[in-house]
Amino acid sequence: MEKKYKLTTESMCIWNGNLYFVPRECPILCKWDLTSAHYEIIGEIPCENAIRERLFDGMCFLEGKLILAPHNAEKIWMYDIELNIWEGVGLDGVCSSDRNAKYVGCKACGGYAYFFGYEAKNIIRMNSNGVVEEVEIKNDGTKGAFWGQSVAI
Repeated sequence: MEKKYKLTTESMCIWNGNLYFVPRECPILCKWDLTSAHYEIIGEIPCENAIRERLFDGMCFLEGKLILAPHNAEKIWMYDIELNIWEGVGLDGVCSSDRNAKYVGCKACGGYAYFFGYEAKNIIRMNSNGVVEEVEIKNDGTKGAFWGQSVAI
């Protein structure tokens, strides 16, 4: 008897004819070949709480790496597609790692991945080497706002 599971996602990225995604329900990276419809689980995302739902909310591709935006995850995660290596990037100085609903999306532009805050109330950017910095926001004197992954860069 074949078991079927329903997976939902808010974190996906198309690159080189493949749809990469992370389900809301578990910390695994999956790949779906859009031509052949072949589906595979690439592997488990290391060091994240497997019973915590909605770990990530957004994914982009930057210089050979898939970048995962942490929603309830403790870190930003980068996956090198060619080398099959995971690297976690801490949020020290830009956001508390135990905060829920940190970021709601990421977009790659100009050599950086930009992350849009939800509860974090800031925008941060990271290069492909994992260097993270806060983006200065000039507005009416208040710091932060609601951002979404539909933001155009």
